[in-house]
This record gives sequence, structure tokens and C-alpha cells, in this order.
Amino acid sequence: MASIIDCSDEKMKQIESAIQARDEKESIYQSVTKAVEKFSTEELVAYQFRSAEKSVKDTLRYFAIEHIVQEIILEKALKRG
Repeated sequence: MASIIDCSDEKMKQIESAIQARDEKESIYQSVTKAVEKFSTEELVAYQFRSAEKSVKDTLRYFAIEHIVQEIILEKALKRG
């Protein structure tokens, strides 16, 4: 059995593709439920862990970019005097 947090890039893509290929006529809950039924509990837990990790990294990256943009705005404002 794989480690709880072991979710390969390929498995991530498989799960994400299954979720994204949902039927627009169904509710999100119904579509996602159908999409992930074929995956094991371990695969889904690993997917959740990797997704959360990615979300944190994306959020940190976003705030880092925003901080840099704010610094540039301040520098330009100070140069204008």
C-alpha cells in the first residue's frame, strides 16, 4: 500500500480530469461523486493532501507577487515625489 501522502502527478491528473469532465446538467455534488467513485480511499486522501499543498503554494505565490507589485508602486510614487 502506498503512503497516505503519495499521489503521483499522473494520479493527480487522472482525478482532476475526472472531476473536470463533469456533466453540466448534473449538480456539482452528483458529478464529482460519480467522477471519484472509481478511485480508492487512499488515492483520494493523497489527492486531497496534494491539492491542499498546491493551494497553499499558490496562495503564497500570489501574496509574494502582490507584495512585489506594491513595492514597485511605492517606488514609482516616491520617484514622482
